[in-house]
Amino acid sequence: MTEATKKKRLRIKEGDIFTIPIDDQTQGYGQIVKIPDKYSFIMAVFEGRWNKNETAPLEEIIKKQVLFLGFTTDALLFHGRWVIVGNVASNLPSFTLPFFKLGLPSEPQKLVNYKLDEIRLVTSEESKLLAFHSSSSPIGYQKALQAHYKLIEYDLGQIFQYKHMVNTLAKLNLLPN
Repeated sequence: MTEATKKKRLRIKEGDIFTIPIDDQTQGYGQIVKIPDKYSFIMAVFEGRWNKNETAPLEEIIKKQVLFLGFTTDALLFHGRWVIVGNVASNLPSFTLPFFKLGLPSEPQKLVNYKLDEIRLVTSEESKLLAFHSSSSPIGYQKALQAHYKLIEYDLGQIFQYKHMVNTLAKLNLLPN
C-alpha cells in the first residue's frame, strides 16, 4: 500500500462535535458523549438546523435540546460524511447516561450501566420499562434527524429518544443524585 492510498486513522475524543447532513442546504450537529469501548461510542444529536456553508458556534450547539442519545460506530465520521468541527467537554457531565437490562427474557436479567458493568438483578418494573442494550447505525441517527424535520419518514425508536430515556430512568429512580 502506498502512502497515497493509506487512510489516516480516525482519532475521536469525548466532546468531539460533528456535522450531520439534513438536506442539501442544512446540517445538524452531534457530539461524542462517551467512548466506553474501542468499537462504539455514545453520541448525542442536538435540536437545530444550520446552513451547511456556516459553522455554528460550538457553545450555541451544546445549549440546544438533545433529541437522541445512544450507541453507534464511527463509520460516517471515518468516511467523511460527518465532519468533526471542534471539541467541547464542559457539557459532558450534564448528560444522563443509559441503563439497560441484559440477559435472556426467560432468565433473570441484570441491570447494567452504559459500560455494561453489572449493577444487580433488575426489578419487575425495570424489566418492563428498560430496553435491552442496543446500538443504531450512524445513518439511523441521520435519518431520525431528517424525520424530526419532516423531510422523510423514519422512526429510530423511543429507546434512542433522550427525553424518553431520562423519563424512564427518573420513573425507576435510576438518575444520579
